[in-house]
Amino acid sequence: GAAEWFSFKIKQKTNLETEILTLIDFMLMAGSSVMKIYWDAAKKRVAFCAVDPVYFIVPPLTNDLADADHYVHIMHFSEHAYKRISQFNQDKALIRRIKGIGTERPVKEEIKFVREGITKGQSEEQIIIYEDYQKKSDGIYMNWYSPLFPSEPLREELKMPYEHGQPPFIHFQAEIKDKGFYSSRGIPEIVAPIEAQLCKLMNEKTDAMTLVNRPIYTAN
Repeated sequence: GAAEWFSFKIKQKTNLETEILTLIDFMLMAGSSVMKIYWDAAKKRVAFCAVDPVYFIVPPLTNDLADADHYVHIMHFSEHAYKRISQFNQDKALIRRIKGIGTERPVKEEIKFVREGITKGQSEEQIIIYEDYQKKSDGIYMNWYSPLFPSEPLREELKMPYEHGQPPFIHFQAEIKDKGFYSSRGIPEIVAPIEAQLCKLMNEKTDAMTLVNRPIYTAN
């Protein structure tokens, strides 16, 4: 009875069923995806968030997420959504600096590192926030900052409140392959050689039809 109650609460009283579909799509397209599991204090329930792997960064030598010493979840907020989170720094000048591409334009050398949705907003009103996780000897600590001003924290450092001591993320892989967080391949990468072959075949057939149906040389 306890197991059935737990299953009902997780599947029917949370957003798991919708988020798992998004996660499966991310996993099949990119090869891997991450599910964030956390406690929603406002709704007083467990909540799930399927994270696009583009917006989840780990060190290049990471094999298992549970053993990673450092990882970052890139989050996107509108200005109003940012202001609704009272724990964030609400200084108006700071908000202006971290919106969009910021009030200070990047120098020429830094432009090559600017990526929309990663280091700058996708619009003038979007705010990019890095939720930074670092494993220390006594637990996992979280920090929040804007990639435009990483030296200026947006809220105080917080120790992971969950007693299990594990990252609040679960890594899903589309296939078991080489070691490494990014080793798994998605469907587009797996079928890429076949797609290239079929594309060439269709192009050659079309060219042959063009030449045969409209010959360049004709006999008198």
